[in-house]
Amino acid sequence: MSYREATAARADLVCCFWELATGAPLPENFQYIVLPDACVDLVFDLRRGEAVVMTPHITSQKIELGTDFRYVGIRLWPGVYRGELTQIIGGTLDIDELAGEKVSLVAARLLELTFAQQQAELAAMVERLAASGLLKNDAFTMQFIEFASKLHSVNDVARRLKMSERQLRRRVRQATGFSPRELLKIVNFQRTFAGDWTEIYADQSHYIHSFRQITRRTPGQYERLYNVRNSQYNSNAPG
Repeated sequence: MSYREATAARADLVCCFWELATGAPLPENFQYIVLPDACVDLVFDLRRGEAVVMTPHITSQKIELGTDFRYVGIRLWPGVYRGELTQIIGGTLDIDELAGEKVSLVAARLLELTFAQQQAELAAMVERLAASGLLKNDAFTMQFIEFASKLHSVNDVARRLKMSERQLRRRVRQATGFSPRELLKIVNFQRTFAGDWTEIYADQSHYIHSFRQITRRTPGQYERLYNVRNSQYNSNAPG
């Protein structure tokens, strides 16, 4: 089993392209742990010719993938996806068509390509989706995330953005499907993979409690189980 990521030319819209695939059937069912990052993924199941749009809520999500699979995805930055969000937060929404093309045809074409070759196809799809209005740059949400990574409360972020908390709540919910407090919690959680938790949380007890709320494990248990120490903002962990 392998997981690979690649950067995209439209870095204002796309966090990365990714592939999760088996080289040969596995001896037992594979469980994939998706961590909350507020990104939206367009996921193509190339073996079945299907696709979904998804994002976890503020807790980790375990997905049973079986023993033989090949998935390719487009991970979009928070706020970029302009489709209906209420149906996909913490779940998945089946997609039959994207940018005027049947998903089954897209998946069949991608199935014949290597991951390196698929990236050109995925990049072209991103451009078509942007032209259709389904994807749009969202500087506001990325600014929220930038401030949230430096500040300690929603009130502090609202002041930096020169907005009331009510205005902030409306804008963030509309753009991401999350409340500002939920998004701040996700940002802080992701920061722990790339930095020192003491810069983020008041004390170790607060850190462990917050981490456990999201992953159902303490940081030490999670590290030992998944062999994970450092990651980028968009970290997702094989299980």
